[in-house]
Amino acid sequence: VSSLLYKIDFLFEKTQMDLLNSSKLKKAVHLDFLALAIHYEISMEKTNVMRILDSKNLPYTALSYQWDESHLDAQSAAEQLQVPPECVFKTIVMQDAANTVFVFCVPATAEVSMKKAKNLVGRKVNPLKLTALQSVTGYMRGGCSPIGMKKAFPVYIDETALLYDCIYLSAGKRGMQI
Repeated sequence: VSSLLYKIDFLFEKTQMDLLNSSKLKKAVHLDFLALAIHYEISMEKTNVMRILDSKNLPYTALSYQWDESHLDAQSAAEQLQVPPECVFKTIVMQDAANTVFVFCVPATAEVSMKKAKNLVGRKVNPLKLTALQSVTGYMRGGCSPIGMKKAFPVYIDETALLYDCIYLSAGKRGMQI
């Protein structure tokens, strides 16, 4: 489905350029692709993350892709979406000895530096056990978003996010990114 969206976007842009030549046939093609793009957006199931962004009038683009249990990582999402893995940010949830939760977002190609995490939060942290992820955050592995967790935890995003016009985060469901 995501490759279809890219093809639609490409054809839509091409058709917009063609509209400058203004022919009825080209306008009809433009409307057909626009209707297809609108149908795609309407038919996509909204997640809590999308509802939160909508309620704050924050713009986003939702993309879906095929996933399976053995490919839930951000690198696989980048491959499926055909986007650079440096632009797809994974959500890593950690906690300290007192069970205080911290959320880190890093590119698919990176790992959270435990030393840097300790310096940021002021104490040693360890990854949250996968068995506790859903009960703590409300999200499953492969669909964990820094937006809309059960509680408002501190979120740290890798500074490389500033290098890109667009980054991708989990939309709160496996197989969906915003």
